[in-house]
Order: sequence, then structure tokens, then C-alpha cells
Amino acid sequence: MRHAILILGHKELDHICRIVEHFNKNCDVFIHLDKKGTYDPITLKKLSCYRQVKAIIQKYEVNWGGTSVLDCELHLLQVAIEQSNADYFHLISGQDYPIRPLNHFLDFFQQNNGKEFLQYIRLPHPKWENNTFKRLQYYYPYDYATDKENPRKWVREQVRDQQKKGIKRPIPDEFDYLYGSSQWFSITKNAATCLLEYTKNSPALYKRMWMTFAPEECYVATVLVNLI
Repeated sequence: MRHAILILGHKELDHICRIVEHFNKNCDVFIHLDKKGTYDPITLKKLSCYRQVKAIIQKYEVNWGGTSVLDCELHLLQVAIEQSNADYFHLISGQDYPIRPLNHFLDFFQQNNGKEFLQYIRLPHPKWENNTFKRLQYYYPYDYATDKENPRKWVREQVRDQQKKGIKRPIPDEFDYLYGSSQWFSITKNAATCLLEYTKNSPALYKRMWMTFAPEECYVATVLVNLI
């Protein structure tokens, strides 16, 4: 069984090197580095020389809470699908680090082959934004806040202004049920392909995620739970 490790990184290349070194057997590694980051060229070169590293991409300026996170995630998944024959695709952060030996990781997925690993809850939910659809109903312009002194404060002000003016987007209705989830996942090739093909062939929901707060925490689970 082969695995594709997808890493979203933005700093500390030395640490990302340590992550890559961990996945040195039966793994292909794909890395996206935030385009607006500054990286040591020597360490970047070192990162590219690991045999398991198949691609290092700097395509998107990635902003916390913004649509750019979802865009980056889907692009990285597409590259991995095209360049790896992996059975599983695992999305992790460049700030993560495995706490178990690699053999434990490989054995676990061998024993659970075919299962999808994605935490999710059906929306609305009492533990998700006070049982509301708030993140879907207002515009959260995090990708346009990078030049602000306090980006998160500025975005909150934009949301409050929308509320005062009665601006409210309708709830997406491409599916009967919406789901919220963790951003990170371990999914099969079948699920990864399903997600990408749905995005390409039925892009309405993906486009509706524009300026939704942290859309990757809603889009991936909504598509996969409804279709897989």
C-alpha cells in the first residue's frame, strides 16, 4: 500500500524536513509552501532532494480563514492524484509531527484499508457556532485583509457591518445536508477522486465557498459525506 502525504507549510523548513524524513517508506510527499513566505534557499534545496518528495509548490498566498486555504488544499490534492499511485491521501500541516513510528502508521491503514478518516458533524450543531450557519451566511474577507494592522479584527468589523445592514447570504442548497469537519483528513484514492471530480463537474458549491469563513472545514466533508 502506498501513501501520499500532503503538507501545507508556511515556515520552519527545517521542521518540514524532519516530517519528510519520517515518511521515508511507501510514501510520496507533496508540499505547498505559502507563496508569501520567505524561505532559506539552502534548506529549500535540501527539501527538494529527498527521494520521497515529488513536488514542492508555491502557487497560493494562503491566509488563515480565507478561501485560499481551500484552493491550495484542492490544488495539492490534484497534483498528488496526478503524480502518485497512492491508495491513501493524508493532509497535514507543516507544524505537525507524527508521534508513532512509521510502521505503526503503515500497519494501521493496511488493517483499515478502504475506510475514510474525516471528522465531521451535521450542521447546524450546538458545538458548531452556536447551532447557526453564520460562517456560510456572511462574507469573511480574510484573503483581502493581509495589509490590515489587525486582519482578524478588521474581518469581524466587516461581518458586524453586514449584520447591521441586513446583508445575509442564503444557505447553500446543492445538498440536503451540510457538514462541518476538521480540515485534516486521511482519505482513499476513491474519495479524493470523487472530491476533485465533483469540484470540476459541479462547481456551484465550490464557487459558493468564496469568502466563507474557513470553507475547507465545510466543503470537503459536505461533498464526501453526501457522495461516498
